[in-house]
Amino acid sequence: MTEKMVRGRDCPWLTTEIKSKIKERDFFLRKARKSEMTTDWLAYKKLRNTVTQDIRRSKANYNRSLFSENINSPTQFWNQIKKCYPAKEKKLVTSKVFDIDETTTTDKTSIANGFCKYFTNVGKTLQTSLITLGNTVWENHDHKKLSKRINQKELQFTFEKVSASNMVKLLRQLKASKASGYDGIPTSMIKDGAEELAVPLTYLINSCLEQSVFPDTEKYAKIIPVYKSGKRSSMDNYRPISILPVLSKVFERVVQKQLYEYLEKNSLLSPNQFAFRKHRSTQHPVTLLSDHIRGHMDKGELTGAVYIDLRKAFDTIDHGRLLSKLPCYGIRGRELIWLENYLFGRKQFVVFDSATSEGHTVLTGVPQGSVLGPLLFVLLINDIDLQMQNCQILLYADDTVVYTSDKSCEAIESNLNSELTNLARWFSNNKLVLNLKKGKTEFVLFGTSKKLRKSPKVQVKINEIPINEAESYEYLGVELDKSLNYNSHIDRTIKKASAKVKLLSRIRQNVSPYVAEKIYKVMIESTLGYCGNLFLGISNSTANRFQQIQDRAINIVYGTNVTPNRWCSIRNVRKLHCVQEVFKCLNGLVPNQFNGIFNKFSHQKETRGNNSKLRLPKVKTETGRKMFSFQGALVFNELPEDLRNETSLLRFKQKCRNFFMKTD
Repeated sequence: MTEKMVRGRDCPWLTTEIKSKIKERDFFLRKARKSEMTTDWLAYKKLRNTVTQDIRRSKANYNRSLFSENINSPTQFWNQIKKCYPAKEKKLVTSKVFDIDETTTTDKTSIANGFCKYFTNVGKTLQTSLITLGNTVWENHDHKKLSKRINQKELQFTFEKVSASNMVKLLRQLKASKASGYDGIPTSMIKDGAEELAVPLTYLINSCLEQSVFPDTEKYAKIIPVYKSGKRSSMDNYRPISILPVLSKVFERVVQKQLYEYLEKNSLLSPNQFAFRKHRSTQHPVTLLSDHIRGHMDKGELTGAVYIDLRKAFDTIDHGRLLSKLPCYGIRGRELIWLENYLFGRKQFVVFDSATSEGHTVLTGVPQGSVLGPLLFVLLINDIDLQMQNCQILLYADDTVVYTSDKSCEAIESNLNSELTNLARWFSNNKLVLNLKKGKTEFVLFGTSKKLRKSPKVQVKINEIPINEAESYEYLGVELDKSLNYNSHIDRTIKKASAKVKLLSRIRQNVSPYVAEKIYKVMIESTLGYCGNLFLGISNSTANRFQQIQDRAINIVYGTNVTPNRWCSIRNVRKLHCVQEVFKCLNGLVPNQFNGIFNKFSHQKETRGNNSKLRLPKVKTETGRKMFSFQGALVFNELPEDLRNETSLLRFKQKCRNFFMKTD
C-alpha cells in the first residue's frame, strides 16, 4: 500500500516571506543539531523567535482584515469569531456506545435505527403512562371555558394569497448558513435565486393552500441527536433536532405569519403566554413573578410557587387533541384541513456518525426546528390558565409556574394543591406528561428570612405525589432563592462573565479594539445585564463586583483602566435598560400585565419640578423598594424633563444612552 503524507491545513496568514523564513529556520535547526556549536544554536534561536513574532503579527493582521470585511455580515462575522474563539465545540453525539433493547452496541447503523425508533415512539410511549383522572371530557368542560374567553366571537381564519413580491422578501430572509434537509437543496441556492424562484413558488404555495395540501415531499425530516445531560449511553438523554427541507420552511413561514397575525389581532392568545410573541421576552415573566413575591413580602406575606416541567413536551403533542381545539379559534374548513394534512403522514430518519437509519412515520408531536411547530404548541396549551381559580400562572412555552400568596401557610398549601389537581386533570386530558423528578418540578416557599423561620412545613402534591421543596429554582435563566436576595445567582453570573473575559483576553491579539468591544457587548455585557431590572437595588459592594468585570474587559480591549467615553458603567447599563422598559410600559409596548404599574402625577397636584414625573408606589420595607415598579419610577424620575416627555422610542434610547454616559 502506498503511503502519502497529508499536509496540515493551509494557513492564509503564512506569506511567502514567512514560509521562506520557516525553511531557513529549519535549516539552521538541522545544522545546529549536527554541529552542536553554540554559535549555530544562537543563530537558530534568533531566527526561531523572529519567525514566531512574524507569524503572530501576520495572523493578527489577517484576522483584523477578515473581521473588517465581514463586520456588516453578522453570520460570517460570528462564524469567524468562533474559529478564533477557543471555546469547546458542542458535540452533537457524545457517545459511541448505546443501550438498545437492553443490549449494548457500537454498530452505527443499529444505533441510528435505535434513535429513530426511540424518537418516533417516545410520544406514544409517554402518553400510555398517563393516569386517567376522572371522566371529564374535554369537549364538555374545557371547551366551554375556551369559548367563554373568545366570547363567542364569529371569527374565521382564512388563508390569504401570497404575492410574488412578498415571496421575494421571504426568500431573502432565509439564513444561508442553515443545513440542508434530506433533499440536499442548500438554503443559499434558494436565497440567491429569490428573484427567479419567487413566481413558481408563489403559484405552488397558493395552489397548496387553496387545495388544503402540504406536499408529502416536504414532510421528511432528517434528525440529528443532540446530547442534553445525564447518562450518555441512554437515548432518553438526547434531543432530536429536525433538519427540514428549505422549501418546507418557506411553506410554514407563510402560514405561520398569517396565523400569528390573526391570533394577535383578535387577542386569542393567552395574556400569560410570553413565548414566540412580539414585544415579549423571558425578562417579562421573571419580572412579574419577582415583583409579585417582593410586593407580598412587603405586606408580610409568603408566596408559594410550583415550577412545572413537562417530559418531551413538543414530542407528545397529540394531533387529534390539537385539531379539536382549533375550531374554537375560528380555524375551520380548508385551513383546518391544511393543518391536519401538515401534521399527519410525517416521516423522519436519523443520521448518526455518517450512518442513516430507516424511515419511520411520526404519530405524535411537531418537528423540533420547524417554523410552525412552536405556534401550534402554544395553541394546544393556550387554555391552561383557564383552570386557575385561586392561583396565578405564567407561561413561557412549556415553562410553567403556578403561584399564590397569603399570610397563612395552610392557605397557600390548600390553594396550590387544589389548583394542581385541576392542572393534573388538564395535562392528562391533553395527553401531556408531567416530569415529577427532583430538580424538574419543584416547590419554593418565598418570604423574608424571619417569616420563613416561623413558618410550618408546606406539603404540595400532584396526583398524591409529594413535590420536592427546594431552596431556590432557576427560572428562565435567573436563580430565584427563597428570600430573593439573588446571592447565588449573582455569584454564578460573576463566574460566568469572568470565564468569558478570560476567553476574550486570549483572542484580543487577533482582533482590533473595535471588534473586541463588539464581542464584549454581545457576550459579556449581555450576561451582566440580563434581567437588570431585578438588580437595581443591590448593595454597593455587589455592584462593585459587577463593575470589576467590566474594568477587566476594558483593560483587555484598550489596555487601560480608564472607561471610554462611549461606554456606560454596568450600573448605568442596568438603568438604561430599566428606563427603556418604563418608557414601553407608559406607551403600551409591553404585555398587558405591565399596563398601569407606573402612574404620573395628576394635574391637580402637578407642581414645577414634578411635571411628567412618576408617582412612587407606597412601600413599607427595603424589599418593597427593590420592586421594578418602585425602582423603575425612581430611575425614570432622574431623567431630565425633555427625556421624560420624549415620544419616540428610538430617540428616547439614543438620548438616554448619551445621558447615562455623561453621568459616569
